[in-house]
Amino acid sequence: MPENRKNWNEFQWEREFRKDENRIHYYFQELPHFIDLPEEEEIILKKMRLNPELVSQNDSWDDFAPALYGDEQDEDIFISDDWIQKDTAKIYMQLAKLATQWNIALAAELSVAVQPLGLHITCLYGRAMAYTAELLNTENEEVTGFTISIGKRLHQEFNRIIGKFGEVMQLQPEMAEQIVSYINHLQSLREKLLDLIFQARSGNTAKQ
Repeated sequence: MPENRKNWNEFQWEREFRKDENRIHYYFQELPHFIDLPEEEEIILKKMRLNPELVSQNDSWDDFAPALYGDEQDEDIFISDDWIQKDTAKIYMQLAKLATQWNIALAAELSVAVQPLGLHITCLYGRAMAYTAELLNTENEEVTGFTISIGKRLHQEFNRIIGKFGEVMQLQPEMAEQIVSYINHLQSLREKLLDLIFQARSGNTAKQ
């Protein structure tokens, strides 16, 4: 993470995340128009530069390319042998297990009418796991504002998944017992996340 961003507060990070979302949205809107052209990325960047809210005049493509394509392989959090020992990794692995169990239920038990809602939950799980991976990737860094901002976004994803599970339970009540179990597990993870956010706010980020 760039040194000049390590002291950002949660609100500065939130503004940056929203800019990233706007860049990604704009990029994928423009990509179909230029995908067969050479250097299509530079063409889109030039169009982006016309809007200072997307890219300032001093920015280069590399400043935000990871937000569009993902990090380089040599920065992958899973390359390290000890990542599984981190507390944040436990949240990630539990999320992965819950998502897997849900996808099995989606394929085997959800009615055709409810499957679009089920796929929406799958996508929300994916976004929650991405946020958790971001926390894990910076767990040993002093980036309190980043931790709080990402933590708040992850908390929102947990609430969205729980809300969507409530909709599934109304539409397919025979799955109520199973869905209540999913919700209970998510609420437990949400409590652990809130502890992490409170630790960051109090300045105790040594253990996440």
